[in-house]
Order: sequence, then structure tokens, then C-alpha cells
Amino acid sequence: MHIRDIAWRASPNLLDRFVAAAELFRVPYWDWAIDKSLPDFVLSSTIELSGPDGQNLTVINPLYQYEFHPIMSGDFDAQVSTTPSLTCAIFIFHLSGL
Repeated sequence: MHIRDIAWRASPNLLDRFVAAAELFRVPYWDWAIDKSLPDFVLSSTIELSGPDGQNLTVINPLYQYEFHPIMSGDFDAQVSTTPSLTCAIFIFHLSGL
């Protein structure tokens, strides 16, 4: 489902606001070369959102980590960890001081 589809499901009193926000939606961008501190939006395992019905809800933050489902034998060589990790290797470099 795309963000525009979700916006059109909003309650009538929120419809204009959600449709306008969907048209302006962009994926978060962080230029680590300018600012080496980690942005807040990747530090929390959950995030708070306003749903299309106007109710607040807590969801898993997809920018915090990624878990492979299912992990199939042979998908990764023995040198690669399959445990949950931050989504971007740059974060790991930052945390290790590289």
C-alpha cells in the first residue's frame, strides 16, 4: 500500500490534511558527512504516528533495524551476521568511532 492510498482512508475531518501530507512525503535523508550525530528518527525502536482515523498509534520504526524473515540456510555466508542490526553501516562506523 502506498502513502497516498492510506491518506485517502482518513476520516473526513482529517482527509485534506492527510492527502496534502502524502503529496509532500519524502523519505528521511541524513547527510552524515555534514552532521555525524545520529538523527533522532533512527534511535528509537518505535515511533508515534497519527492514524487515518485521527487516533495516535505506536508502530515499529523501520529505520531502526531490519530483521530478515525468514532467514534461509545458505542466504548468507558465515562471515555475515544475521542478528538484528541498524539499517545503515554508516551508523556502525559512527558508533565505533570510524
